[in-house]
Amino acid sequence: MTNKKTLFLGGLFPKELYEDILINSKGPIQNAANKFQWNIINGLDENLERPVTIINQMFIGSFPRRYRKAKIKSSIFSHVNGHEDYNVGFINISILKQFLLSIYLKRIFRKFARENPNRKYNLIVYSLQPFFLSTIKYIKKYNNNFNVCMIVPDLPEYMSIDMEKKAIMKIYKSYQNLKIKKQIKHIDSFVFLTDQMNNYFGLEKPYIVIEGMVPLPNDSIKKPIEKDYLNLDCKNIVYTGTLTKKYGVLDLVEAFKKIKFTNYRLIICGDGETKQSIIESSITDRRIIYLGQIQYQEIEYIQENATLLVNPRTGLEDFTKYSFPSKNMEYLKSGRPVICHKLPGIPDEYDDYLHYFNSDNINNIAEDLVEICEKDEGILKNIGSNGKKFVEEEKNILIQTKKIVDLLEKTSENE
Repeated sequence: MTNKKTLFLGGLFPKELYEDILINSKGPIQNAANKFQWNIINGLDENLERPVTIINQMFIGSFPRRYRKAKIKSSIFSHVNGHEDYNVGFINISILKQFLLSIYLKRIFRKFARENPNRKYNLIVYSLQPFFLSTIKYIKKYNNNFNVCMIVPDLPEYMSIDMEKKAIMKIYKSYQNLKIKKQIKHIDSFVFLTDQMNNYFGLEKPYIVIEGMVPLPNDSIKKPIEKDYLNLDCKNIVYTGTLTKKYGVLDLVEAFKKIKFTNYRLIICGDGETKQSIIESSITDRRIIYLGQIQYQEIEYIQENATLLVNPRTGLEDFTKYSFPSKNMEYLKSGRPVICHKLPGIPDEYDDYLHYFNSDNINNIAEDLVEICEKDEGILKNIGSNGKKFVEEEKNILIQTKKIVDLLEKTSENE
């Protein structure tokens, strides 16, 4: 791949714009997708001879309901010193931006093709966004020097599952799903989170499974957190993430209420459709502490000092077959014990490092939480350190993205 330029097309948050995105967003932002994409890019940079070039369309909500700005300006940013990346501007109005973004992206890729018509490219694309797929279809016809690898974190019909199911959105989504299934044939290879994803599409294209990845261990000293989020004398049960009913967060709240110990705390960080219900619960039960949507370094501090980290998502919903909860990977990286449900998308190799709920019954969930929290702190530290060691040694960005590089080389040979 020494003669190829590697491009990454996605929807991450440039570091210099993150604060602005946080301020202007109404409701949850896509922190998990942002972290996953940055992990991929950092890993690719480690594995390739020269840095990836990012072509970015930020995954943010539409104006005015989910974002305070109607227009996003184009800009140049650098994820590596001296390197040029592109943040694509757009009119941030729902449906209109979907149409216009395809036009803007096609213009950028034409520029790449014209500047060096004989140059070959590896193009890594994050997420089955319709405007990404129409761009891929276009560039394949315009200049077939692009070897396209699609990373599929979610299946189309399971994206934005917390959005209101208005009739017009249902119709639009059905239309987009049909387009996606037609245009997916232009992709050369895939990165899926689970094997079931490949079965869903029924494609005969090269693919690999990467359920997630964590950054390389960092020995740098972290900045101190000014706010005292935790009472370290209490048993701190922590959930961080999107507050969506289908993710089981309300079940967690109800289970916690069954615990009668006064030295227990439930710390919840995030935003979403169940926010108001959680706030109401925190008023009636002062042990429940809702912190809202906070900075990632603050979330890290909370996770690393939790007694127990919880992912209450159950396997009852069909979408759990086609996803690996990135939250579990992030939790394990913190070095604290993790409890969750055994979902179809979780490989068996994680069984030694995750605690699983015995059932989805509220009373049983409460019992399982107490059983772990009452263990000796030395045991809890040992549990957490084993999980941390597992993901840092076997699921780090260097190892996981090397699989993507190998896949690109394999598909390049078939050109």
